[in-house]
Amino acid sequence: LLYLGSPSGLGREPSWRGPAAITASGGGDVNGDGYSDLVLTPGFDGGEVSVYLGSPQGLPLSPSWTLTDPSYPAVFRGEGFGLSVSIRGDANRDGFDDILVSQYRYHENLAFNPSVFCYLGKASGPSSRPDWAGRGNGISGSYGLNAAFCGDVNGDGDSEVLAADPASFPGSARLFHLGKQFPAPRIEHEPINFWNEGEPIVLDAAVTDHTDTVSRVEILHHSVYDSDFLPPIAMEGVEGDRYRGTIPGASVRAGLVYFIRATDNYGLAMRTLPIEVDLNPASAVTPRTLSFGVRVGAASGGKADRLLLSTTRPGPASVRLFDVQGRLAGTLLDTRNLENGMHVLSLSGATFLHASGVYFYRVDTADGTRSGRFVILH
Repeated sequence: LLYLGSPSGLGREPSWRGPAAITASGGGDVNGDGYSDLVLTPGFDGGEVSVYLGSPQGLPLSPSWTLTDPSYPAVFRGEGFGLSVSIRGDANRDGFDDILVSQYRYHENLAFNPSVFCYLGKASGPSSRPDWAGRGNGISGSYGLNAAFCGDVNGDGDSEVLAADPASFPGSARLFHLGKQFPAPRIEHEPINFWNEGEPIVLDAAVTDHTDTVSRVEILHHSVYDSDFLPPIAMEGVEGDRYRGTIPGASVRAGLVYFIRATDNYGLAMRTLPIEVDLNPASAVTPRTLSFGVRVGAASGGKADRLLLSTTRPGPASVRLFDVQGRLAGTLLDTRNLENGMHVLSLSGATFLHASGVYFYRVDTADGTRSGRFVILH
């Protein structure tokens, strides 16, 4: 059962009902569409793990993908596959959360060898066979009884995996560094941090993969006012390992954030760090109307870190914030004479925004009044 959260808490009735499951894991995004997904194991001996993709409409009634027990011969399939599942980790740092499945009764060529499997997340879905397997010692039947992504314990940017073996003597656990197991494409790109308003941005990148073939290179970007990505822009090969793509001028009406992602023929991907592009001051035209929006900074991890106010006429101006109950939370700006132009209002010093939640703003200037809402996450 899935219960949706809200400002007033969880609903009384479930918004989604799935099959009976012995294990489940949610909160990860295995296909990179921005919605949290759910992975569950319908039964102890069913030999399957079901993947349900999140969407604006919620979870589907039927699984989007199904992972099956890789045991060989097939007569042994179904024994304990999916006893533990986890999707809250990105083992190869490609921006897609991966699926971890344990099987404490895995059979391989008639040999009993409990294992932990990792299926890499990707836009087209996980492979039918695991991309990585951590084997037991063939003796202890409890290896992989519980396994999970445990975060980045060594600071290399990759999620590690911890697999428990409680029945061994003495009880033990194994830590795996999966990132080194998955060589992904390498991207070399000279970031562009300033550009003229309304002019297309031509981006070049050198993409190499010494083990596989590069199948796709693309640009993903969004406005600093909105963290929702626009449709990917394909980069075409121009010479050797060099690729080129263009962000259209229509997207360069305000600052933007972009990164380049390359995918090989196995679906493994690597992307650059988010790069923030500001408009050259000399190219910025005077806004024709009052403009106000939430700015999402790349350096802040994709969270709202400032507000932008643009006016065409000088005069008195105020920016006030309210909580969901309509109470005044604080004032970001209150002046009798604000010059026309672009103004940045930082949220970092707004100590009154101490709690996560939805906030509403009201802007009053010589150009008019505007109101809206935004979300603060701590």
